[in-house]
Amino acid sequence: MDGERLSSINTLRTRFPALTVSDARALLERHNWNVTIAGAEAEQEERQRKKKDPANYFVGGGDKGSGQQVMAPPGEDVSDRTDGTGSGSGVNSTIDRIFRKAQVESAKANGGASGTGAEDNEPRAFYGRGQRLGYTANPSPYIASTLRAERSVCVTVYRNGFEVDNNLFVPLNSDEGRRFVEAMDKGYVPPSLATRYPNTDITVNLRDCLQVDYVPPAYVAFQGQGHRLAAPSSAAASSAAPGEAQASPTTGDTTNTSAYDSCRALEVHSDEPTSFVVLLNTRGERRQVEVNPDRHTVEDLYNLAHAYQPELQHFILVERGMPPRRLEASTRLQTVAQAKLTRAVVALQQL
Repeated sequence: MDGERLSSINTLRTRFPALTVSDARALLERHNWNVTIAGAEAEQEERQRKKKDPANYFVGGGDKGSGQQVMAPPGEDVSDRTDGTGSGSGVNSTIDRIFRKAQVESAKANGGASGTGAEDNEPRAFYGRGQRLGYTANPSPYIASTLRAERSVCVTVYRNGFEVDNNLFVPLNSDEGRRFVEAMDKGYVPPSLATRYPNTDITVNLRDCLQVDYVPPAYVAFQGQGHRLAAPSSAAASSAAPGEAQASPTTGDTTNTSAYDSCRALEVHSDEPTSFVVLLNTRGERRQVEVNPDRHTVEDLYNLAHAYQPELQHFILVERGMPPRRLEASTRLQTVAQAKLTRAVVALQQL
């Protein structure tokens, strides 16, 4: 089966999630792989099925054309979803109703797991992208994926809100929280999840923590230590406690501030040997500067680099070579010739 036919099958199954791969293939073969005619017949069959045994859509889905909708098994009525615990109104009763739906659906899914398994054994197409080789004399055409991406999202529901994938907490009394819960109750993918994972079949896993309030994790400050780059000495710049940082506020300022002489001009003497150095700023722009290798120093290059990109206050020069060489503070007094920088490309690297 080629990619075009697989794409037709997936298009039909996206519109009608109740169709299996074999049903969609048989329907398309009956209509000579015409998706429009096959879709019309599938829609007519679904209308007849709904009249005989109406089904309901809930938890985990999007609208009927998105392929993100989960259909309840036949025989479930809306009255089955509301009992004495969920007959109230408001966000809390809606959450109780969502958990009951998920519980019933999970029990029915586990009960039907001992079936034939024909749907699980159906071959799945490769999910990815590629190009067909040798198809035409022109460049190979791009072949898009025939399957949608799949993602499982964990929603932990607390008494005062819910947390999505352990990194985003949404209060229940907020507008976003109410929209999220209402969408889940109606069986749609919440807008915030659909925006974060576009063109994706989303499975929502619910975790019940309604007996406790959400408590944000305590902030833990960095307790390690490190070395300041391009410092005049190799002393460690430790990440001290707040009390220590307040005790010596001037220490960090002296090592973290670089002084550049904006009035210092670079004069090139024509009677001395000349060469050039290429400066490369952080925006990828280049400037070639002429120097006297035996007169000008690495410090002169630092002043030129600062004048070239004045908004960059803290940076270090790196010679673009194999391997790259950082021009540390110990090299600033060397001449361009001593530092072996004639005709070199030197890049600014922000600290």
